[in-house]
Amino acid sequence: MTHRRRRARMRNRIDDLINTLVAEDRMTDLERELDQVTFWKLRSSERETWHYAWGMAAFRRGDYAQALQRFEKGRAAAPRSARIAFALGQEYERVGRVADMLAVFDACPFPRVPSAYALMQARFAYLWDRPQKALQYVLPILDAYEALQIADDHFLFMQGLPFFSETWSYLGAFLELTGDLATLRALTERARQHLKEYAFDGQVLLLECLERDDVTPLIAALEQTVQEGIALGWPVGYTAICLAVLQSQRTDDPQEAEHILDAVTLSDEDPPLLDDIRLLARCAVAHRAGDDEREALLMRQFLERQPMLLEPSRAFDVRLLQYQERLKPLYREGRVHTSASG
Repeated sequence: MTHRRRRARMRNRIDDLINTLVAEDRMTDLERELDQVTFWKLRSSERETWHYAWGMAAFRRGDYAQALQRFEKGRAAAPRSARIAFALGQEYERVGRVADMLAVFDACPFPRVPSAYALMQARFAYLWDRPQKALQYVLPILDAYEALQIADDHFLFMQGLPFFSETWSYLGAFLELTGDLATLRALTERARQHLKEYAFDGQVLLLECLERDDVTPLIAALEQTVQEGIALGWPVGYTAICLAVLQSQRTDDPQEAEHILDAVTLSDEDPPLLDDIRLLARCAVAHRAGDDEREALLMRQFLERQPMLLEPSRAFDVRLLQYQERLKPLYREGRVHTSASG
């Protein structure tokens, strides 16, 4: 058998089918085309792809109950498939079956799934108050950095890995929630010893502020960064919002806190996320003021814009992680309610 024939024989025909439908803009025909495939003629790898595509087809048209059933059948047929396990875990999360979600996520950790999937696993675990599980899903990414020995942002991006700062903040969020800053310190020192081409100043400063329960040095550093950025004509929206959130938390006057948050002018080039962070900070201001009605109103607005709340890493960075704990039950009620009504 020639090399070309062998290669053609080993091609995944279900992948070829999907690629053809994408090229012809006919993905709406996916289920009909999959239904016409002679299943018993497929190799095991093609059957795994068929099951995954079969579940995703139901997911794409919004039939989540059927997607869950199909992914369950797919997992039974291809128990080693990481992508089917991850997809099934997402559907379990949608209906509040947390133990089942964690079980399938445990079976497909990074690097069996991409790092972005691992962070999503951690985010789901966080939303259901499982910070230790969330930590478990992120730590292997730190191991991947150590294997590469480099934490340069561009290098990690080319390797398909998240920036070190994002991973560190994920770890920081979960360890803050569990009250284990000593482990965060140990992980940070371990990274500083083993990783090259990265400045750890920001992580060390924030960690020291947490250990001392005093964000004054962090505020001073952010003020300097904003001033220097403005002088150089650089975009400073994210840093300015972080600074305003911290400053707003240092006053007991809700009007003054609102003024501090309002004083940050965002440009059209700034991501909408920055306004969402500001909105969550306003929720916290209303909470500290004891204005339950305003807090409830702002919470609803925030949940409409960020139904999965801020990523734990973001909430950690802007010091809204502890306040966001108040919104997690609302998120979970929405998931269970959606399941019951569906």
